[in-house]
Amino acid sequence: MWHFRIIALALTFMAFAPFSKVRHVCPRCPLPQGDLIVLMSKARVPCRVIAQNVDYYVIERLHEVRAVMKSEIASIKRKKAETTLSTADQILLKNDVLLHGSIVEEKKGLYYVIKVGAHQHVAWLSQIKSVHRKGARVPAPE
Repeated sequence: MWHFRIIALALTFMAFAPFSKVRHVCPRCPLPQGDLIVLMSKARVPCRVIAQNVDYYVIERLHEVRAVMKSEIASIKRKKAETTLSTADQILLKNDVLLHGSIVEEKKGLYYVIKVGAHQHVAWLSQIKSVHRKGARVPAPE
């Protein structure tokens, strides 16, 4: 159990910035073709919509995963007309880092452990903005 505390401590000190300011890591490579989100601010975000829950869409752009609140979206143009999106588990942290995967452990009043790909992350309640399980919001921790 002590290794979870060390991992959580390391995550606390990591810096985070929203989507990278670079247009692409390979300027001569074509931008990936996929979905297009148009925000209420008229900003156009080429991305891949990978999941949704009752509050937001989970999008991936140039290998970065973010949450976009449904109220911020004017329209979505999907490359493929998929009728359903994954409703896996999500933990949105207060610094807007999104962990998208499967919650594998919960210690009431302390933390959640979420498996993202092959890695497990510990999210302490003091770091969490919201938790969604299979698309439904989990009541806020006390």
